[in-house]
Amino acid sequence: MNTEKKRKKRYGVQKRLMRFTVVQLFIIIMIISSAVAYIMREYVKEYSLEKYQYVNMRLGISMDSAFKDTDNVTDNYSKNIYLQEILLEKEPDPIDKTNINRALSYFQLNNVDAIVYIDNKENVYPTNLSYSNIDLNSLYGSAVYDAIREDYSKTRWVWMEDTIFNSGKPSLFVARRIRHIDYNKDPGLLLIQMNDNFYNSLLEASHAPEDASYYILDSDGEICYQRNPETYDEEDSDREWLEMFWQQEELVYDNYIELDNKVVYINENADTGFRIVTMVPNKIVFGSLYQLLYFIVLVFLLACGISAIVSSIFAKAFTKPIKQINKSMLAFDGSTQQKQ
Repeated sequence: MNTEKKRKKRYGVQKRLMRFTVVQLFIIIMIISSAVAYIMREYVKEYSLEKYQYVNMRLGISMDSAFKDTDNVTDNYSKNIYLQEILLEKEPDPIDKTNINRALSYFQLNNVDAIVYIDNKENVYPTNLSYSNIDLNSLYGSAVYDAIREDYSKTRWVWMEDTIFNSGKPSLFVARRIRHIDYNKDPGLLLIQMNDNFYNSLLEASHAPEDASYYILDSDGEICYQRNPETYDEEDSDREWLEMFWQQEELVYDNYIELDNKVVYINENADTGFRIVTMVPNKIVFGSLYQLLYFIVLVFLLACGISAIVSSIFAKAFTKPIKQINKSMLAFDGSTQQKQ
């Protein structure tokens, strides 16, 4: 018992010194880490929000550019001499058909599945023979025809299931009435079906990062396209919050909206009514911050380990004279008791 008490006394100063040093270092590191985390959180958040706001703005510009491309193509076709002349003729002859098919073949537009012209006598001029058997009744009862029914001559985008060419798949259709420039004649109809890569090309042109989710909604709020990251979580892409945006009459398109666990950007194309929605989960927004905190924790653990080792060495050196004095005093006390 006496020996154990003497050991406790002997090493008590060393342990207290080491504990004091480690605790002091722990408090200092915690204060510094908290301050760094708070400052970096605001910086990382601001940087990430500006980054994805810029991405969404580029997507909006890409969609504006895509609409202008389709509008230019349909406008050029509306002025084409062969498409104009056929509106005046009673019935096209083989030369007329050849000229129109040749004119339709020379288009400057990417990601196109089919281009079809229907004159005011319901003659069909396809760029591909496989698209020649159009069900005109389905066409006249479709959303495409409803979109241009009241238009004089405007380019319209319509997302719908393909009942015109009978593929059955949802597709983007670009449509425009072709009217005669000089005479008041019944108009023809130009119809362009875009392929599945059309929306992908918008994201590629915008260099959209792959760690966010992107949605393109048509003028009725239907999802035409979506692309999610590999770490896609079904909860991050709930249909409810997309519908919530659609129901809002006024949206701030130049800013972002923060929800419970995500940040959402939205951009609308004024010509088509289509909207681009960019959704970024908080784990992506603050991803670099989490990496920084992980690094701080590693540094903290390493510093504590080094501090413990250094404190132990310093404590031994500091308490060595005390130990020697204590040893001498114990020896002196023992020799005195023996003499007595």
